[in-house]
Parts: sequence; C-alpha cells; structure tokens
Amino acid sequence: MKKLVQKALLTMLVLLFVSSYSFPQVEFETGKIAVQVNEYGRLRVHFPAIDNLRQIDRSSWLIGVAADKVFDYKNDAEAHDSSKVITLPKLSDYEIYGSYDNTYSGAPPDFLEKMYVYGWNNEAFLLVKMTAINQEATTQRSIIGLEFIAQIDGVYGNETLNFLNSKNIAEVFNTKYVGFKFLKPEVVSFRAVDWYDGYELGDTAIFSWLTYTKKDTSFSTGGDGGIGIMATAPVDILSGDSATVYLAITAGETRAEMETAMTAAENKFATLTSVSKDDSKMPTGFSLKQNYPNPFNPSTKISFSLPVSQNVVLKIFNSLGQEISTLINSEFDAGNYTYNFTADNLTSGIYFYTLNAGSFSSSKKMLLVK
Repeated sequence: MKKLVQKALLTMLVLLFVSSYSFPQVEFETGKIAVQVNEYGRLRVHFPAIDNLRQIDRSSWLIGVAADKVFDYKNDAEAHDSSKVITLPKLSDYEIYGSYDNTYSGAPPDFLEKMYVYGWNNEAFLLVKMTAINQEATTQRSIIGLEFIAQIDGVYGNETLNFLNSKNIAEVFNTKYVGFKFLKPEVVSFRAVDWYDGYELGDTAIFSWLTYTKKDTSFSTGGDGGIGIMATAPVDILSGDSATVYLAITAGETRAEMETAMTAAENKFATLTSVSKDDSKMPTGFSLKQNYPNPFNPSTKISFSLPVSQNVVLKIFNSLGQEISTLINSEFDAGNYTYNFTADNLTSGIYFYTLNAGSFSSSKKMLLVK
C-alpha cells in the first residue's frame, strides 16, 4: 500500500510539473473543425472538435533569408501581442489574433509576424492571414513558408504526406485527412521529411527545405511521423515594409470531404478579399448603386448599403436571364460595401446584377466592352 501511495504522489508531482510548464493557449470550435493557438503562435488543429483527437500537433510560420537566418517557432518566437480570442469579430464568426517576434533568440532575421485565424459556424475550414513585417535596417529577400507536424487521431507516425498538384493542396492522411493550401501567393514547393529529434536546432536544414524546388508526393513516414514544409516564392521586403500570406486549413474523414471544405474556404476567401467596407457614414436604408465604371473592361465596382446586419446574395445574370455567377452569399454587418468585380472570363455584352438582402431586392444593368 505504501508503494502505491508513493507512486500516486509521484504521478501527481509529474502532472503538476508538466502543467506548470505548458504554454497558455486560446481556442475556438466551429462545429466541424477546431483550433488552438498558443502564446508563441503554434497552431494546432482538431477535428471535428477539441474533445476529439488532435490531427495537427503543430503548424507554424517560417521566414528564411539565408542558410543561417531563418525565423522559426522553436528557436526564435516570442509573444509580442499575446494570442487572444476576438470577442466581436467583424469578418467571421470566430477569430484569434496574436503577433510574434524574434526576441526569444535575438537572432536574425528580425521580423514581426501578425497572425489572424478565422472560422465560421458549421464550416470545416480555417482561414489564416499572416503578415510578416521586416524590422531589419535593410531590404530582406525573404521566403515565407509553413511547417506542420501531423498527429492524426492523436497518433504520431505512419501517415502519408502528399501534394495534390491539380489542387495545389498539401495533405496529410492516415485515418483522417487534413489539407493546407496557400491562397495568396501560391505555393512553389513542398518538402516532406521524416521527423527527427533536434531537426530545428540549426537553420541550415530548414532553409534547405524552404528552397526545395519540387513538390513531394506520396511520402510515407516512419514511426515518429513526418514534417511538411510549404514555401512561397522569394520576395524582397523593404525595411519597415511587409508581405502577407493567406492560408486555408481543412479537415475531413475522406479526401473528398477535405477537398469540398477547401473549395468552401476558397469561396470565402474570394468574398473577403473582393469586398471592402466604408464605415465613415452609416446608411439609413438598403440600396444598390450603379456599377462604376460603366461600360467597363474588365473590372468594375458594385456598391451596396445595409442599415442592419443581413445575409447578402449578389448574383450576375446574362441578357437572357441566365445566372452567370454568385459573387456573394454571406452575412454582413450594417455598412457601406463595394465589391470589386472582374469579368475576365466573360464576353462583351449586357449583364445584370441583382442584390437580395432580407426583403430588399434590386437589379441593375451593366455593359462589358472588350
């Protein structure tokens, strides 16, 4: 009995020790996917909820400027603005914000990362926006990338890392599927390697993965699991200037479910980045304005106003009344909005655009001249 008591006390001490050194984190669940972000920017993915098993142990940003100068989570990251849940998000149903710099190591490159994670009710995707701000005194030719370590259904190892070239998706799967896609700019390389202890201790290995010129497919990992490294094309970032990368993360029981969620993420991203809001004067009623310029080639702006929050549907029709495209189908707060419409794939002619918001409906004519 004495030995059992001693063993129990020892277990409690170990648990207390571990918990005292665990990193604080914030989280949200959409009903179909869940995320946790700690104070240093580590992003964990659960599917479909946090009570279920973890699918991604860690995904984190990389900024490489040379073989001995890589900003990464394990070596460099320190909290600048502690990660927090935004209580009244404007762009989504759920939002986490945090910023992270290199003051933990003090080693170059000196960058500040500002990260936003967005989620929507009953959607199996996350959108992530990361802005890298160059705090060095000189221009830095930078490669922005992402590393992720899988833990499918809470288990490390024996998963497959794969790049779907037709979809530009890096995926990891075993019993579940998780997909990563750079929405802007596009991915230029994907490296899959077996995890090994201490891989992050030197910048050389990470930089070599960031500068990899291929996209690996069907890489089967060993018992310790694997690491996936995605990279964008090099970009010159002036001192004090920044570069922004948009990422989508999706999950599913099957590849088809993961890809369907990715399509939904791309549609949401297109809506968010095509619509701008003007809060200088709140509208007193619903309105749909004439597009400008009109005639146009190939881009024009469509503006509308909402006096209250409402689900908005904006569609394009041809002269025969046939639907061409649904530009918007999302909830918007009260305000004045402008949609930047580009008709690259349409031929010259007369088109109509229709806005429906609650009981309000309005249509106007526009002329495309190429």
